[in-house]
Amino acid sequence: MRCLARGWRALRDCRGLRRRPARRRARDDQRGRGAALDEPAQRFSDEYLERCRELSPEDIVRFLDDFRKLHGAVTARSRLISLKVPEPLLAAFKAKARLHGTPYQTQIKTLMQAWLEES
Repeated sequence: MRCLARGWRALRDCRGLRRRPARRRARDDQRGRGAALDEPAQRFSDEYLERCRELSPEDIVRFLDDFRKLHGAVTARSRLISLKVPEPLLAAFKAKARLHGTPYQTQIKTLMQAWLEES
């Protein structure tokens, strides 16, 4: 009973139960789980790689933007910022956001995103 009080490892050691990492490793290699990490996960033809090298920066940006729209944007962590805004401007902005049924901070983020996507 003394072994139980000290946890599973102590119990395992008291009963003579030991891990067998060498056997487990050999079994995993046979099942394909121990594959080398330096093997490529995907292979590309030389023709495909050449076409990729010929892409302009605008084509790459367009592809990445379309991919993001298709698969959904990754949710980025938000960061708390402090911003000084004149009180009358903030009050008017909050009132207009309330009329539209949108939280004012959400509206600020929407405006920021729209401004970035403008060009």
